[in-house]
Amino acid sequence: MEVLYFCPCNESNLQECVVNEPNLIGCLDSLSGGLVPLTIYDEDLQHALEELLFCSNCQEVRCFRCTRRKFMIKYCPRCLVKTNSIEQTECQKNCFTCPTCSNYLEISSKTHYSEDELTAENEGKKSIKGKSFVFNCSWCKYEYDTGLISRPQPLNRIINQQKKENYFVNSRFRGLRDNYSRQYQVNKYINASAKERLILQRELIESFSSLEIARFSKTKHFEFQDFPVFEYRANENENEDTEKGTSEDKKIKIKIHDTDNSNEQKFPISAGLKSKCTVHCKKCDKLLLQPDENPIQSKPLKSSFAVNLLPKLYLNHLKGYNPDIKYSENKQYKILISFANQASFEVSFKISTASAYDKLLNPIDTSETNPPPASSVKEKNEQEISFIARLPYQNIQSGISYEGPCCLNKDIGGP
Repeated sequence: MEVLYFCPCNESNLQECVVNEPNLIGCLDSLSGGLVPLTIYDEDLQHALEELLFCSNCQEVRCFRCTRRKFMIKYCPRCLVKTNSIEQTECQKNCFTCPTCSNYLEISSKTHYSEDELTAENEGKKSIKGKSFVFNCSWCKYEYDTGLISRPQPLNRIINQQKKENYFVNSRFRGLRDNYSRQYQVNKYINASAKERLILQRELIESFSSLEIARFSKTKHFEFQDFPVFEYRANENENEDTEKGTSEDKKIKIKIHDTDNSNEQKFPISAGLKSKCTVHCKKCDKLLLQPDENPIQSKPLKSSFAVNLLPKLYLNHLKGYNPDIKYSENKQYKILISFANQASFEVSFKISTASAYDKLLNPIDTSETNPPPASSVKEKNEQEISFIARLPYQNIQSGISYEGPCCLNKDIGGP
């Protein structure tokens, strides 16, 4: 059975609100005395023992809400390079992850040479033209090639620059700018006289490639990748002396095409950094957890885990329990409560129930069940309970034992 531990970090805030409730003022003194916290049934304040810390100054458990973290270092989990900059979020070395499966990428380089003019001095020699870098993923077979890089620069800068150049918004803007520039030149050419056309002809032709000119002359229509397309419709037998602006065929129409981003190039992602922080108690600022600055070491230099200091509580079913019967709310059941001392020193603790305050905190319907008094239960199961009380718990580690009673001879309210 699962056992959750209560953290009272929200108790003081709730008690301040209860003061203003006339129905609960009379119960505030008894409840705040440590018997039953007001927030005992709040599921957000219930944690596994392994998730809690313990403050020896405050003598209370501490969860993530009542602790404060202070930054120590950041490091790359792959190359283990450390940094003290809290603003840095990515590894500045050659550590990249796959954009598809988040696996680390393998990087290889290739040197490109250019043959110089042969002379008596450098006959047969080649000069380095540049390098290209290839990123490969061993898991999903992702691959990315940077192309020829002529000057040395960090891989992070190369990827960021190529990402900026190929970013959909930037590339679309460049396509729109080039097309509207061509549209302006074509409009000037159409509306110009014969003499002016001779002047604009060279400028207009230079803005198009030879392939685009060929397509334009044959189909009067060309496209520029996936970006806006303009069409030039003109009468082939149009006279040069025709009045400007009178022919509808002279107009340039812009046709916007929807761009599909599914084939957009995916770039390698710089590996993210991880951080190490110290954990302090919010109330007294006591250091509760101090990790080692060495990225390889996972064992903390100082720790105050609740699992190492507080008794471990176990809930087990009694003999004859039917596993097919599920527990339901607002009913009473008999269970075996046992404890194991996890610390190297002796501890003492008190067991109490919330039955006296069930009507206030979590009302229980006892109309259908009439449990026998504790005396009759003791007489009926005296031999079995006496045996259980003296039996060491089987999961206790060697050398650590608990000599006190491990069975509560009382009905426990709630599931």
